[in-house]
Amino acid sequence: MSNKIEKLNKKISRILGKKNDGKPKLSSIHDDAPDGNRKPSSEKILVVFLIVGGVFLWLLTGFYYVEDGYYGVLMKNRQIKGTVNGPAYGFTFPIPFARVVLVPAYVSEPQIISVDSKPDTAYNLLTSDGKLLGLTATYFYKIQDPTKLFNHLSFDQNSIKDKVGLSLIEVTHTYIANESSTVLQDTNLTILDNKIKNQANKNLSAYGLSVTKIDIKKLFLLPAQLESKVQNDGMNLMLESMVSDRNTDILRNVRRDRWSTLDR
Repeated sequence: MSNKIEKLNKKISRILGKKNDGKPKLSSIHDDAPDGNRKPSSEKILVVFLIVGGVFLWLLTGFYYVEDGYYGVLMKNRQIKGTVNGPAYGFTFPIPFARVVLVPAYVSEPQIISVDSKPDTAYNLLTSDGKLLGLTATYFYKIQDPTKLFNHLSFDQNSIKDKVGLSLIEVTHTYIANESSTVLQDTNLTILDNKIKNQANKNLSAYGLSVTKIDIKKLFLLPAQLESKVQNDGMNLMLESMVSDRNTDILRNVRRDRWSTLDR
């Protein structure tokens, strides 16, 4: 009789989800507990951790540090929203909503200008008395206004270097073209440096650039045969331009006559 009662108790315990000792099973507690009291699974915890970690790392892309001697240009939607002079640090919108472009504020290595044995017919150093000069110089420059530079040029260092170098050559070409070789040979190079630098800075101010120093090492006469070559090249260039203009006028007249005929 006792055996039958014991078997019946075991069956009832199984139905009620209890252990043999009469204590409820732990699994049954979790299974029967309300949703708000259930413990999250390890997979869910891992997913939440990865999402939070990813968002945190993404927000970190908004932090920036600008070294000494650099500009930090704050870009948003391909437009400049501000500039920071280094050294400095701060926070802006994370990528891709914004970014910080580091631009060197100045060049520390001397840049070289050399016009000698192969003069350019456009910017040769020809004096007012027809003498061809050679020149060797070094210069330094800096960025005064990154916003102007970005709007008119770019932050590419090669483009900046070419712009400054070309401006110096243009100014030197114009200055020498208005002076005789005799006067230039007697001119103090330091005075010439300052004149060229001041005029070049007027031309470069629209680009946010400034020449900090130019040092003309040599200013010398080139061989006479090069003078003749430059003059001939200049004459040929002028003739080609005249012929091209004449051909353009002829073509324009032909087209005008053709359209007049069609209108009739």
